[in-house]
Amino acid sequence: SVSDSVALTDTVIPSIKKSLSELEKGIPAFKLACEAGLARTSGEARRLIAQGGIYVNDRPVERFDEKIDTSHLNEHREIHLRKGKKIHVVITLK
Repeated sequence: SVSDSVALTDTVIPSIKKSLSELEKGIPAFKLACEAGLARTSGEARRLIAQGGIYVNDRPVERFDEKIDTSHLNEHREIHLRKGKKIHVVITLK
């Protein structure tokens, strides 16, 4: 469920919040893609990842079960998810 928004340049990018403990454990990429609204189902998320269509911080996700964790946080303590070229979601810490 996408709730808040983070302003990047002049466009508003949807964001979802995750707790530090969730990110310390790591969240499988396909699950995060679903939670972020980039895919409607786990199956769709897996297909998108298999086709190279989901990106974390501009790097294609290679395995559907790749763990997205605190190592992916940038200097603003955010993780940028992207589907294709245009659909962006930012993961922020609660």
